[in-house]
Amino acid sequence: MRGENTLIEIRGKKINRFTLEFSDKSLERSFKSDYFYHSLFQNRLSIIFGMIVFLFFSIIDTYIIPELSIRFIITRVVVILPLGIAALLLSYTKRDILSNYFQTFSVLVIGFVINYFILTSSYVNLSPYYPGLILYFIYLFTVIRIYFIKSLLVSIGVLISFELTILSNNSLMKEDIITANLYVLSALLLSSIAGYFGELLMRKNYLVKNELEKANDEISQARLNLEDEIQKRTVELVNINKQLRKSKLRAEGSENLKTNFIANISHEIRTPLTRIIGFSELLTKAELSSDKRMKYSLILQENSDQLLRVITDMIELSKLQTDNVKIQNTKFNLAHFLESFNAIFSELNFKYSKNQIKFSIDNFIQDSKMQVYSDKNELRKVITNLLDNSVKFTNKGFVKLSCNVITEKFLMFCISDTGIGIDKENQEFIFDYFRQVDDGATRSYGGVGVGLSISKEIIRSLGGEIWVESDKNKGANFYFKIPYV
Repeated sequence: MRGENTLIEIRGKKINRFTLEFSDKSLERSFKSDYFYHSLFQNRLSIIFGMIVFLFFSIIDTYIIPELSIRFIITRVVVILPLGIAALLLSYTKRDILSNYFQTFSVLVIGFVINYFILTSSYVNLSPYYPGLILYFIYLFTVIRIYFIKSLLVSIGVLISFELTILSNNSLMKEDIITANLYVLSALLLSSIAGYFGELLMRKNYLVKNELEKANDEISQARLNLEDEIQKRTVELVNINKQLRKSKLRAEGSENLKTNFIANISHEIRTPLTRIIGFSELLTKAELSSDKRMKYSLILQENSDQLLRVITDMIELSKLQTDNVKIQNTKFNLAHFLESFNAIFSELNFKYSKNQIKFSIDNFIQDSKMQVYSDKNELRKVITNLLDNSVKFTNKGFVKLSCNVITEKFLMFCISDTGIGIDKENQEFIFDYFRQVDDGATRSYGGVGVGLSISKEIIRSLGGEIWVESDKNKGANFYFKIPYV
C-alpha cells in the first residue's frame, strides 16, 4: 500500500513521485536511452559553457582575493578543466551510462571545489564565494541535463559540505550564517522545483511521443492494410468483370447457338423428311424396275434412320434437362460389352462411307470374366456417341476404343482418333449444348451438336467425368471415367 502511495499516473503509466522513475523497468530503460541521446548536444554545450565561466572567474580571483588567486587558478586548471574535457570526450562514446555517471561525478567535484574556495577564503567575514553555489544549483538543475534524483543527491552532498564549511568558522557572525543559508537554500529549493517539473514534463513528452509513434505505426499499418484490401478488391472486381464479360459472351453465344440450333434442327428434320416423302412417292409408281425400287428403298431407310436419330437425340436431351433419366445399374461382362462395338463401328463406317479408317479395341484388363456394375444401356449410348463423333470427323487413319482400371473403384475409357482435332480455345465449350468443333461443322458433317452434351450428362449421372485432349489437325482423345463397383 505504501508503494502505491509513492506512485502517480501520467497518461496511463505509473511514475515514482519522488525519483520520477517509471515503474515499468523496460519503459524506464527506453526513456533513459532516449533522454541521453536527445540531451547530448545540450550537455556538450553546458560542459563547454561551464568550463569557460569557471575559468573566467579566475580573473575575478585576482581582484577579490589576490593573495589566493594563484592557488585558485591552479585548482581551476588542474581539477576543473580535466574533468570538463573528460566529460566532453566521454559524451562522444557509445557508453552512455559511463558518460552520464561521469557528468554527475564532475558536477559533484565542482560543488566541493566551490566549498573549498569558500572555506579557504573565509577569515573573519563570510567568503564572497558562497553566491557561486546559487549559480551552481541553477546550472545543475536547469542547464546541464542530469536526472533530477541525481542532481538532488549531488546538491544535498554539496549543501552538507557548505554547512560544515561555514559552521567550522567560529569567527562568522550569526547574521552572516543565516543570510548565506537563506540565499543558498532558496536557490536550491527553486532550482530543484524547476528541475523536478522539467524532468516530469520531459517524461510526459516522451510518453506523448511514444503514443504518437504508436499511432503513426498503426496508421501506417492501417494504410498498408487498406492498400492491400483495395488491391485485393480491385483484383476481385477485375475478375468479376472478366466473369461478367465471359457470362455475357456465353449468353450471347447461347442465343446464337439456339438460333443456329433451330436452323440446324430444321435442316436435319426437313432434309430426310423431304427425301422420305419424295422417294415414297416414287415407290408408288408401278413402272419402277426392281433395282431402282431396291435403291429407293435403301435411301428411304437411310433417311428414316437419320430422322429417327435426330428425334431420339431431342428426346434424350429433353430427359437430361428435366432430370428424368433413370439410371438402372446391372452387372455385365466388360469384355463382351467392348466386343459389341465392332458391329457398331461397322454400322458407323457404312453410315459415313468411311473405308479408310481402321477400328481397334484395346482392353487392358486381363480378366475376361470381369463384371462391371453400371447402366449398360446408358454407357453404350456414351461410347456410341463418341465413336460416331470420331468417325464423323476422321477421313483416314484410325479410331480406337480402349479401357483400363485406374483405381479400385473406377474404370477409364478412351476413344481416340486421327481426325481434324479441336482447337484449345474450343475445348472449353465442346461439351456445351448445340456445339460442334466449329459452326461450319454442322452443315459439313451433319448433326445438331448435342451428342457430346448428352454424353457429358450421362457420365455425370453415372458418377463419373469426361474430358478431351486434342490439338488442331492432330486428332482427339476423349476420356471418361466411371465407377464400376
